[in-house]
Amino acid sequence: MALSITKVEYIAASEALKEALWLRDLILELLPVKELTTIVIHCDSLSAVNLSKNQMYHSRTKHVDVKYHFIQDMIMNEVVAIEKISTNENVTKMLTKALPYGKFNYCLPLLNITGSN
Repeated sequence: MALSITKVEYIAASEALKEALWLRDLILELLPVKELTTIVIHCDSLSAVNLSKNQMYHSRTKHVDVKYHFIQDMIMNEVVAIEKISTNENVTKMLTKALPYGKFNYCLPLLNITGSN
C-alpha cells in the first residue's frame, strides 16, 4: 500500500514504463522498424518526476521498493524521458474520476473521441 501521492505516481510511472517497453519490443518484433524514438512518460506529479530523475537517496523515499527504481536507470540510459504534464491537460483523469460536463467534453477530442449531443 502506498503511503504518499509521490509514491503512487512514481510506482504508476514505473509500471507505465514497463508496459511501454513491452509495446516497443512488440512493435520491433512485428514491424520492420529499425529504430524507435525515446519513450516519453507523462506524469502530473512534479515530485514523482523529480524523484525519477534524481538518483540521490532521500530518507523520505526509503520505503519505495527497489524494483520501481529501474525507471531511474532507463532515464539515465536515455531509453525513456519523463515529463510533467499539467493536471488540466491530463486526459487520463477522464478515465479515473468523475468530471464535470465541461471538462469531460474538453477531454473527448484529446482522446480522439467524438461526443454525442
